[in-house]
Amino acid sequence: MRLGALKRHWNRLGRRDPFWAVLTHSDKQDGGWDAGQFFGTGVEEIADVLRRATRLGLAVPRCRALDFGCGVGRITQALAGEFEQCDGVDISNSMLEAARRHNRHPGRCVYHLNIAPDLALFADGRFSFVYSTLVLQHMEPRYSKVYIRELVRVLASDGLLVFQLPSHRAVHEPSSSGAQTPVSGRLPASAFKARLASEQLSLSVRAGEDITLKVTVENRSPCAWPALPDCRGRFQINLANHWLQENGDVLQRDDAR
Repeated sequence: MRLGALKRHWNRLGRRDPFWAVLTHSDKQDGGWDAGQFFGTGVEEIADVLRRATRLGLAVPRCRALDFGCGVGRITQALAGEFEQCDGVDISNSMLEAARRHNRHPGRCVYHLNIAPDLALFADGRFSFVYSTLVLQHMEPRYSKVYIRELVRVLASDGLLVFQLPSHRAVHEPSSSGAQTPVSGRLPASAFKARLASEQLSLSVRAGEDITLKVTVENRSPCAWPALPDCRGRFQINLANHWLQENGDVLQRDDAR
């Protein structure tokens, strides 16, 4: 998605349902997120990341942190509890308005609107910790590659950069005998109801090894799902996956798509 379209898209989501737009749990739409619970997920996520850094022998100076693509500040507020100063950056005015309303650390946490294809608003080596999750996947690679270089540029020499990006996009053409309904516009909220099932309930995989899982997706909504996107490639159905710890905690959101 281009940056202009990305800004318009997230401005609409920020006005409509900002918490659910960030964490799209099926039972949290239309204001279903409790603010304390929502921001609590950020605290748990950052605590887990910093613990993993410690286990790897990485000392993270608690100086200044950057949350790139901060949205409503779910992660930024968590960083404010760990670092002397933190900055949240986002492309959406409406998301940042919500973030500022929920800012519990105004003396140490600042939010910035950035619509430029870089991070020129920050000098080199400014941050001891840089974090970005559920962000880079939404933009075209020509933008995400530049932003990754910028995240490295603003990182201090003794700092730690953690960012998430889906490993690849898997595309499979439907069977020629299958019905392919062309899209006629946005689907209503009632269409987003599905059941997913996999034949494999557990597996063991070596680092770097590719695996293929067969997943059955059942449409349990009253609406027909289109199999063909519109002329601009919008509104197609996508399948993504998350990785969970054995205890159910999220290890990695949005891997392959």
